[in-house]
Amino acid sequence: MRRITGAMLLILGLTSSAWAETSEGFYIGLIAGTDKIDVNGLEDASGAGLLAGWNFNKNVALEFAGNAADSKADALLAGCVLEIDTMAIYLTGRTDGKFYTKGRIGVLSETITPRDTCVFVQERSESGLSVSAGGGMRLGKAALELEYTLVEADVNRISLSVLYNF
Repeated sequence: MRRITGAMLLILGLTSSAWAETSEGFYIGLIAGTDKIDVNGLEDASGAGLLAGWNFNKNVALEFAGNAADSKADALLAGCVLEIDTMAIYLTGRTDGKFYTKGRIGVLSETITPRDTCVFVQERSESGLSVSAGGGMRLGKAALELEYTLVEADVNRISLSVLYNF
């Protein structure tokens, strides 16, 4: 999954040919990152996701993000793997310029689903406030962003995104 995500990010990054900043309209992106999990028995999770947004102007956007990650839980049960899926909607702000800072606030829903190897672990879902901060670099119609997201009290995500504005 990491190789596929890396290849997709590289292809999307190389396909941007325009060099003018886009200030309004629709954009999509690919996300790759690591969830830092502070729960006994769970390892950090690597995952990938998709992002779609609408720029109201060059500084304010509405974003929808979905992410899927896997965490090993051998301390709970040998061979146990948990799938962590998140969906969120954010109000996003970005500063002007080629290099910019970014902040988001929104509502995130998280579902932790045990795979077949985790027969005694129950599925768990919760929703709540999510915030993030990061920075990026505009490359014409494309952009690269590095971001830190508070998923929930025990989970923080560090991610790299490639965005493309239409």
